[in-house]
Amino acid sequence: MAALPLGLSPYFLENYSYKFDAPYMALSVLLSVLPFLFVKTKKAFVFVSIISLLGMCMTYQASSGIYLMIAAALAFVDWNYHKKAGKELLVFAARSFGSFVIALVFFRLVFMVNGTTGHGVSTEVLPPERLLSGVIKNLTSCFTLINADFGVVWKLLMAVICVLFVADAAKRSARKGAIRFIAPCLLTAFLCAASYGVYIILENPLFAPRALYGFGACIAIISVCLVRSGGKPALAGVIALNWCFFVFAFSYGNALADQKRYTHFRAELLLSDLNALFPGRNGNDMEIHLENNIGFGPLTENIARHYPVIKRLVPLNRLYQFDKYMTEYFRWEKGKTWEGSGSLPVIFDSYYHVIKSDGKRIVVSLKE
Repeated sequence: MAALPLGLSPYFLENYSYKFDAPYMALSVLLSVLPFLFVKTKKAFVFVSIISLLGMCMTYQASSGIYLMIAAALAFVDWNYHKKAGKELLVFAARSFGSFVIALVFFRLVFMVNGTTGHGVSTEVLPPERLLSGVIKNLTSCFTLINADFGVVWKLLMAVICVLFVADAAKRSARKGAIRFIAPCLLTAFLCAASYGVYIILENPLFAPRALYGFGACIAIISVCLVRSGGKPALAGVIALNWCFFVFAFSYGNALADQKRYTHFRAELLLSDLNALFPGRNGNDMEIHLENNIGFGPLTENIARHYPVIKRLVPLNRLYQFDKYMTEYFRWEKGKTWEGSGSLPVIFDSYYHVIKSDGKRIVVSLKE
């Protein structure tokens, strides 16, 4: 139950919405966890780690931090409770980090293609002279978004879990002195930073919700470490947070369905008005140009009051459905912006849209 945030966090929910990509996104998570089934066999661990991490890079790189987080958590547990000697821990850390670096370098040199995507992000790595400042900037942007996305109750429960984890690790530690408190604090900070994976070293990384699901893995790892020995208070905090995520998953599904209904309603309303204004399309194949967006449906707006992240998860329809309705279903010819389109006379103005036309061209300005 403590591991549920790995796949039930609000950010990972967006992955479920990708019909064709969702299996590969989930597979990347599996490949990041798989090597640790072989952790007791040294050679097998290194081999499986490299192969699995290459597979992760070829499916979805947002999972790139999960491997490092699990390795760090395992090393910390062995160190904190004196289960292994220092030399063994260094060897394990070297094997884990070495496998990670080998896989990513091989992927970059052999398979990766540099460039800018349609989302305005790039695969270019920060130059050495700007590496530190760039990493700080990316992490700041990442956690600023997380802070804005998560509700007060979520953040409070996560803070409680982290505090309980640090307190329990310090209480049960086999170490002496202040290091008992400092080490779990450093681990928590590292897990949070590593949750963004290799995106932290990119020039223009992706900050969409589906790129931040490593934070859910971070919460899951801390929760698993905590409930192993934290007692009933720890279990209560973990269950409460997972219940919040569980409830939100249903809210997300309802918001998606409502946004689809709202989009169809706006499209049908526009078509009805166009049909009344141009019943025969004046005998011409009239061009239509759409401007602006329809905004979010009323249910999504209501959910956003308690769960701000919903507005980043629910796709704000950027005329996609409207284009389909106009061009494929009703044979309107999609037009582009032309000079002077803003001076067309307004022939219809309603609560939902403004229609301008000169009899041959139509401009529709949608209202949110």
